Amino acid sequence: MPSLLEPDASHRRCGPRIRRGENAARGETPREREDVKEKILNMLDTYEYEVQTEWTGKRGGRLTAAGLPPLEFSAPPEFAGEAGKWTPEHLLTAASASCLTATFLAIAEISKLELESFRMKVHARLEKIPGEGYRFTEITLAPEIGVAPQNVEKAQRVLGKAEKSCFVNQSLRATIKVEAHFVSSPVGVAG
Repeated sequence: MPSLLEPDASHRRCGPRIRRGENAARGETPREREDVKEKILNMLDTYEYEVQTEWTGKRGGRLTAAGLPPLEFSAPPEFAGEAGKWTPEHLLTAASASCLTATFLAIAEISKLELESFRMKVHARLEKIPGEGYRFTEITLAPEIGVAPQNVEKAQRVLGKAEKSCFVNQSLRATIKVEAHFVSSPVGVAG
């Protein structure tokens, strides 16, 4: 049986493009909501994603993918890369964060959980492991989820489902920790 979070089968080659339905308060009709549910249920078992890299000098390059803006990257400065550019380490950390965010938001929408806000800070640890070299050993995701006090338990359940369903984090060897904080009004992310 397909997962409720799998991408729209009609966009198999270029990545998931499932329409994120707006809730009724934003003008979504019941028929549109049913269309979203129908798309979710008609999923394939396999999806493929392609990116290309092109060397641009030193230890950096440009990432491209069909339909997306190019992204300049470099090795991090601590590995003789250029400062001020995205690094593979930042991109992996961002993939973990964005996957959990998108998964949480999808399940929240399906569960009709009313959110006031959502933001997340993520910390990833890269360690030198004897006999292996460097690898990510731990990623800590700290979402701050704004919900009404009566919705905190529901938000906790939704987050638990999102943790189990996040494709990227399920694919990583690093330990994934989620340390959620629930608030009843938006609060700035601590630096």
